[in-house]
Amino acid sequence: MNRIGRTWAVLVLFALGTSLITPLIPLYQEELGFSDTVVTLFLGCYVVALVPSMLSLGQLSDRIGRKGVLLGAIATLAVAQVILITEPALPGLLVARGIQGLATGAFFGTCTAFLVDGAPPGREGLAAAIASVSVRLGLGLGPGIGGLIAQYSSDPLQLPFELHLIALAIAAALVLTLPETVTVRSRRPLTLRIEVPPAEREVFWKVLVPSGMLFSLFDGVALSLIPVFLVRTLGVDNYAVVGAAGFLVLVSGAVSQLLLPRIRPERAISRGLAAAALASLGVVASAPLESAPLALVAVAGTGAAAGLVFKGGLDLCTRIAPVADRGKLLSSYYVACYLGGFSVPLLVVGVLSDLIGLTAALACLSAAAAAGAAWTSLVGLRALDGLEAPVHRPPRRVDSAAPMAPPASDPEALAAVFLEAERAVVLTGLRLGGPESADLTHAGGEWAERASLEAFLTEPARFWEYFHPTALRIAARTPGPAHDALARLERAGFVSALVTQAVDRLHQRAGSVDPVEVYGTVLVMRCERCGERYGLPEVEGLIAAAPDGVPRCTTEGCGYPLRPEGTLWGEALPRRAVERAWEIAASADAFIVLDSDLRTAPISLLPSVPLTRGVPVVIVGEVPTQYDRYAGLLVRAPSTDVLVAAADLIAPG
Repeated sequence: MNRIGRTWAVLVLFALGTSLITPLIPLYQEELGFSDTVVTLFLGCYVVALVPSMLSLGQLSDRIGRKGVLLGAIATLAVAQVILITEPALPGLLVARGIQGLATGAFFGTCTAFLVDGAPPGREGLAAAIASVSVRLGLGLGPGIGGLIAQYSSDPLQLPFELHLIALAIAAALVLTLPETVTVRSRRPLTLRIEVPPAEREVFWKVLVPSGMLFSLFDGVALSLIPVFLVRTLGVDNYAVVGAAGFLVLVSGAVSQLLLPRIRPERAISRGLAAAALASLGVVASAPLESAPLALVAVAGTGAAAGLVFKGGLDLCTRIAPVADRGKLLSSYYVACYLGGFSVPLLVVGVLSDLIGLTAALACLSAAAAAGAAWTSLVGLRALDGLEAPVHRPPRRVDSAAPMAPPASDPEALAAVFLEAERAVVLTGLRLGGPESADLTHAGGEWAERASLEAFLTEPARFWEYFHPTALRIAARTPGPAHDALARLERAGFVSALVTQAVDRLHQRAGSVDPVEVYGTVLVMRCERCGERYGLPEVEGLIAAAPDGVPRCTTEGCGYPLRPEGTLWGEALPRRAVERAWEIAASADAFIVLDSDLRTAPISLLPSVPLTRGVPVVIVGEVPTQYDRYAGLLVRAPSTDVLVAAADLIAPG
């Protein structure tokens, strides 16, 4: 099994264990005698622990590596399963659910990133889509498998979790076989901050929040109260059928996304909400008709519709937000879904069930869903009128050919640019803090001869003889004051996006988040056949062991020669990285160039993107560039001195 397959297996094996408990809830309720309100706490406790874990521990993988977080999450989930095996009283059950939420919050984002990290170049989007569908598939398999075990096992409250401990052991073993993808540790502090970018707030509150709350509420009811409804109201005594409810609501949501990949976000949201409200009436109607099949069909229809709403929300986030805002908006959307659907609204349905009966409570849910769907379609979606994709904050138009009125000093002038800009984009050269010609990978010289695509293809042994020691020297570098100052400005919100020509990943080590590496990196090697990635220490051993000095992939049945992740001399830049750089430059309202001679196409053309829009360009560095005469602010001085002084003025720390 290749790396992508192994990571996918880890994802599914973990996910199914977090929802195994769903078909067992009626058994716990019968044995312990708790109310329907308490039933909703099974999800409430899960979410209360999941959300802060997702916001904080998900970032931890950037600091200590993906594998450490995944193994920790697997071990944490194993603790929860052991507690459930002991058949605890109600407080113990709720504690176990909280521990499951803690593990899940750390796991899903990290495993998705791990899956995308290992995707072949250009296939990262497909890997992310696979992860999204697989999470819902794994969560759906849990109730299905749990229901079968509950029905046909003599030990329904222990055996599901005992078997899942074996699955977790397999998942941990698979993680240990996978290479770490985080070779440079982030130094950015962990935060619990939720941000909705100002330009997207109206759409967030009028469309994303109400639609996200409604679809997740349908999921929450299906995973908590519907099993109780099937057993108590419809008299279902086959727990495989009870488990089918959770399986259908989640898996049908994954299938609907696959069947309608091109549906427009507004249609997916409006029609999905309407279909979910209509399908939920089938659950209510199944009570007087005493029809469990009708209830299951209705649950499947509700899940399929909810899946479309979720897809529409994600697509809308990516459509309306520029690249630099997407992470913030998506994180906020996920939190709104979890907290909005799985917390207070779900608890209200549980309380209504205790007061007026479960069937009547489900009827109220259908009515509320219909009202919410109507409001979102008729009122909320109007926030999209005239909205273009992506939405950028309007840049401040200036005469870019005319210099800005400089304050007293160059650092103050640069600080003023950051203060006035809403979307400041920074481009750094090969060697931030020094001239590009000082970098080992600069155009010309031995690098152009021996680290070229031609050398790699025609003289691989000679290529590696030069490239690997050079890469090790680059890896030994440490972030300088300019890197740290830039990371400070980014954390303080003065830099919205970073594009770099550097291949040393010093920006990430200093704490910058998701810089666009237009030349890639020399610190990672990859197999172009199977996509496996290797760090420099691993490659050193492979070179030493190879008779011809050429490292090869160690995946079983592969053996293909490795190549650097970075761009070789004479090779085209990665298309996706260049496209991202252009999109980011187009969204800027200030464009700052630091220590780049702007000689190598296509990145040498990047400043022309903001210039043609009347956006000011700032150039800081000791080497003249072809854009100097167009610069709104030109500082012919070492960037370290100017940048650090500017950062000290507006982002001290």
